[in-house]
Amino acid sequence: MKEYTKRETQIIIAWAKECKFEGAFDLSKAEHIEDVQMFLDAEVCQIQAHEGNPVFNSSIDRLYRLKKALEEAGK
Repeated sequence: MKEYTKRETQIIIAWAKECKFEGAFDLSKAEHIEDVQMFLDAEVCQIQAHEGNPVFNSSIDRLYRLKKALEEAGK
């Protein structure tokens, strides 16, 4: 699993707080996000509550994957 710098973490949190995508989105065939805004809020809370704990890097991973997928989808 990737280790994220404090700067990388701050960048993705800032993106998540600014993202205005409404509704559902399929991140993969197995990952359906019913409410993107709620998902973003939950992941940001998880990251901030456990800052520096590498066990929670999967939350950062998911945000980066969502950002990339939304950009590729033109959303």
